[in-house]
Amino acid sequence: MFCDLILEHWEENVGPYWPYINLSRPYSLIYYVVSGTGTYTFDGKTYPFLKNHLYIFPPNKTISLDYDASDELRITFVHAYINPEPTQLIHLDTLEDSFLKHTIKLLRMYIKKPDAVYTRKLTEMLVSYIFEKYDAKSSSISREIKNYIEHNYLEVYKNSNLSSVFNYSNSHLLKIFKDDYNTTPRKYALKLLLQHIFSLLREGMPINQIATSLDFSSPENFSKFFKKNYGCSPSTISHSFNDKKHGE
Repeated sequence: MFCDLILEHWEENVGPYWPYINLSRPYSLIYYVVSGTGTYTFDGKTYPFLKNHLYIFPPNKTISLDYDASDELRITFVHAYINPEPTQLIHLDTLEDSFLKHTIKLLRMYIKKPDAVYTRKLTEMLVSYIFEKYDAKSSSISREIKNYIEHNYLEVYKNSNLSSVFNYSNSHLLKIFKDDYNTTPRKYALKLLLQHIFSLLREGMPINQIATSLDFSSPENFSKFFKKNYGCSPSTISHSFNDKKHGE
């Protein structure tokens, strides 16, 4: 289990930002409840957030988040791409598990550090430990497919037919990969492509240059692709990173 990319990490009261209605993101939301009162809606049902509990919301699922203004919710959170992706909501009482309890304690110590190295390592420790209980053993061929996609995600996204690479029918490859990773090769390639684009934007690469490097016909088509898959324009992300740099 790997934490491929951390997008945001902090500890705060949620009042200035919540409620969120019908929120969906292409990455996982990891929340640890420090104090306060709040609710989340998942699969059409609403539940209370519980103190000292850890929640991992899977990507691309619709959720709603709310809080009680009279008892403001405080959370430690990490927004990250996890590999392989969780496919269901995970909810654990950290006080019942000494490893989780102490790892969360360390995470809260480092969560506000500008350098995310320790946050990433601790997040990876958490998810690796947790997913041992959920993640089935993948077959050898599906691991080979996964490794190939990770090194050729742009090519796989544009042409998801892998039969010429692995000498099996594309339908067979699709089935075994989906059985092990609960996604298709093309969707997995898309996720990696979006991560790569996000990293380039964070590094300050101009949008025109990113579009050219990824063989988009025009910057406008690249922006449409990004907005369709990410929910906002690449310029919005780029400006956000620039604002953070100027604020440091």
